[in-house]
Amino acid sequence: MNTEVMNLYREKGVNPASGCVPMLLQFPVLLAFYAMLGQSIELRGADFGLWIRDLSQPDPYFVIPVLMAVTMFWQQRITPTTGDPAQQRIMMLMPLMFSFMFLFAPAGLVIYWFVGNLWAIGQQYFTNWMIGPASVQTVRPAAERKLKNVGAGRTTDAEKRS
Repeated sequence: MNTEVMNLYREKGVNPASGCVPMLLQFPVLLAFYAMLGQSIELRGADFGLWIRDLSQPDPYFVIPVLMAVTMFWQQRITPTTGDPAQQRIMMLMPLMFSFMFLFAPAGLVIYWFVGNLWAIGQQYFTNWMIGPASVQTVRPAAERKLKNVGAGRTTDAEKRS
C-alpha cells in the first residue's frame, strides 16, 4: 500500500513532507518569541488590557490558554483529515497536549498562538467557500470489500443467456 501511495505522489507531483514545512518555518519564530517575552525589560509590568497585566507572565486566570485550546480543537475539526482513525485520534490529542504546555507560558506567546489559530480557521473557511469543502472518503469494512470481490469474474454471453 505504501508503495502505491508513493507512486501516486510521484505521479501527481506531491511532496509528502510539504505539509510540515509551514510548521517548521514557524517554529524558530515561536522559540524566539518565547525567549523575547521572558527577557524583555520593556514588557515587564506593562499593561496589556483587561485582566492581562504583563505579557511576559502567564495568564493568571488561564482564560487565553483555554481559548487557545478551544480554537485548536475547532481548527482540527474543520481541517481535512486522512481516513486513518488512529491518526485522527492522535491529531485530536494534540490540542490537549498544547493546552497543558501553554498553561504556564507567557501570555504574549499564548495570544500569538491563539490569533494564529483564529487566522487559520478563517483561512480554512475561506478556502472551503472558494473551492468547496473537502470530500470525505469513507473506508468500507474489510468484510464488505471481500464480499464485493466475490463473483467479480466476467461472464460470457452464453452464460448470460442461460
